[in-house]
Amino acid sequence: MRAQVGLCFSFVLAGLSPTVPIFAIALGLQGLLGGTFSASNAYLAGNLPRGALAEGLHLTQATARLALILSPMMIGLMIDQGLSAQRIYLWGAILPAIAAILSLSLPSGPVHQPGSPEPSAELSKRRSVSLAVILAADAGFTVMLIGSFPYLVPYCISQFHVGASAAGWLFGLPHVVYLFTFVPLGRFLRRQTDILRWFAVGCTILAATLAAQALSASLPGFIAARALMGIGMTLGYLTLNILVADRISHHDAGRNFGLFDSVGKIATVIAGVGAGEVASLRGTADVLFASALVGLFPVALALGAYRHAETKTLLDAR
Repeated sequence: MRAQVGLCFSFVLAGLSPTVPIFAIALGLQGLLGGTFSASNAYLAGNLPRGALAEGLHLTQATARLALILSPMMIGLMIDQGLSAQRIYLWGAILPAIAAILSLSLPSGPVHQPGSPEPSAELSKRRSVSLAVILAADAGFTVMLIGSFPYLVPYCISQFHVGASAAGWLFGLPHVVYLFTFVPLGRFLRRQTDILRWFAVGCTILAATLAAQALSASLPGFIAARALMGIGMTLGYLTLNILVADRISHHDAGRNFGLFDSVGKIATVIAGVGAGEVASLRGTADVLFASALVGLFPVALALGAYRHAETKTLLDAR
């Protein structure tokens, strides 16, 4: 609840800021006082048995995808109707206020019972992945995915001559794909033991479709690339959720999810600064290319960690 109240306060301050410095402070407070996503995940980790945690993380990620679908479209509609960008923050403050009120009804202690389901057989067969590898994979995936976010809507408007609301739909398309595919893909991945390899597959698809978007000269081709990007993004998020759920325990959930949140924020800053430099020097299309190149890092990291685990298993068997 504290995170939701902090986010509400910073949104109100941003919407009422009379000067640029105060507005910048309000934006900084959103990161400092927010952290709602990591707080939600930490709550789930402390209240769900390990076998069910990954599914819980998939659902919280689904809410984030839904927000990324609706918010660009709503903001585009508001801008098309003449509402100033700063005033949109005041409307946005309503949402964390509602969330803070709803959080009052949540139980304060663990809700699972001693007889909760044990981890599945597939989970017990999975090799443990170090927290450092998961954090690095998450950082690389975040930089690759986030880099093009601020530029995609204006790129669609200038490249394909669509309105702001239609550009918002194009932005949200991969997240729509997540909502339609995360349940069947989650069931499939739950039966797999080589999660790192599937993470590498997701990152490869994501990188390839980012490059395809940069090369697309037609709107249908761009739409197809965005849709396929959703498959890669979904695989990436689901496999990361499974790796995290397999690694984190109840007693250190808050600290570790706070660490993931910090790494994610740092990766977002790196993505934003790097994309800004590429956009100013080379243009928006090259931001998509640069994001695709970044994807080589998490792919190489995941495959390297997988092969290391395979080698270690063979040596231990001897």
